[in-house]
Formats: sequence, C-alpha cells, structure tokens
Amino acid sequence: LGSPISDYESGERIHLKSEDASAADVSIIPGNALEVPMPETPPYKIVANIPYHITSPLLRHIYMESPVQPVSTTLLIQKEVADRICDEKDAGLLTIIVRLFGAPSKICDVPPGAFIPPPKVDSAVIHIESHLEPIADAETIDAVMKYAKIAFSQKRKMLRNSFGTFQGGLDLLKAADIDENRRPQTLSVEEWIAIAQAAK
Repeated sequence: LGSPISDYESGERIHLKSEDASAADVSIIPGNALEVPMPETPPYKIVANIPYHITSPLLRHIYMESPVQPVSTTLLIQKEVADRICDEKDAGLLTIIVRLFGAPSKICDVPPGAFIPPPKVDSAVIHIESHLEPIADAETIDAVMKYAKIAFSQKRKMLRNSFGTFQGGLDLLKAADIDENRRPQTLSVEEWIAIAQAAK
C-alpha cells in the first residue's frame, strides 16, 4: 500500500492491482463495518470473522439498511445465535430479519479449543444464501418489524398480551388467522407477513 491502513479515510476504497495476470484485483475499504455502506454494485459476497457482539447490528446493516443485498453471507458467530437464526420453531427477531432476505443454514460448530485463547462460548459458521429478491416489499418489511418488535418485547407472553396493547391489534391477528394464544417465537416469517398485510 505504501502507507498503513490507518492513514486512509473510513470508507475510502483502496484498489490493489495484482501483478499476476491470472489473479483478481482486490479492493480494501477500511472502516467500521456497521457504518461503511455495503457495495451498491452486485454481485458481492460477505465472508467474515466478526466480534460476536455486533452480529445483530451487522445483519441489520447488511439486510435492512443496504440498497443491494449480498449474494450470500458467511459468518463465524456465537453458536447459540447461529442456532436461533436457523430455528424456525423457536424464532427470534434476528431469525425474522434473516429469513425475510435469505435462507440460513449452519455449516459447522467450532469448539473453544479452535481459538487461542479459547473463548467461553461455542462458535459456529453460518451461511445465508440470499433470495433473488426479499420475500416482501419494503413497506411490508417495515410493518413486519414494527409488529414483531411489539410482540417480542413480551416474548414469554401470548400474542394477545402484546397485540392487545394497541387499538386494532387483536383484529390484526384475527384477520391474519393467527391464534392470539400463541407466542411470538412460534410464528413463521410468512405469518408475520400476513399480519403486516392485514394492517394495510
């Protein structure tokens, strides 16, 4: 590079041209992954080993805040979080976000002994194959997140408790054919979309 990465501005693209004609050129963009915009020209893939505490905000940044989603995302994250993202029967908010934009699968578990020093948690590699298009339009996705956040604020309670806190909430569940006695983590992404569409 001729100078250290720290000398470059955050988000500034550094283009490295390979001297080997058979090798691809590389672009480096230094900066905070939660703040630097994702590429706007497809296709691109994300493969990263990230600090585990930024898993949720990074996935939101990649899928909710970026105009062009990656072809796929492969991350090394905490095993508990990877399992939750892939679990359709015990979903969380992150599960919903990921499934709106792609199909997640766990590639493998990674034990603490694979690291130096070993962490106090188990890890896993997760792969998210993005849909060609999100499974709902932007307005519906915004509504899904609005109602899911309300429900997951009381995730241990039945939906009637959270949806009963605002006018018309129980009517939305009825219109979407969702039993008000269910808990939010049992709903599929398609059922959340049905609730969002019933609000239109």
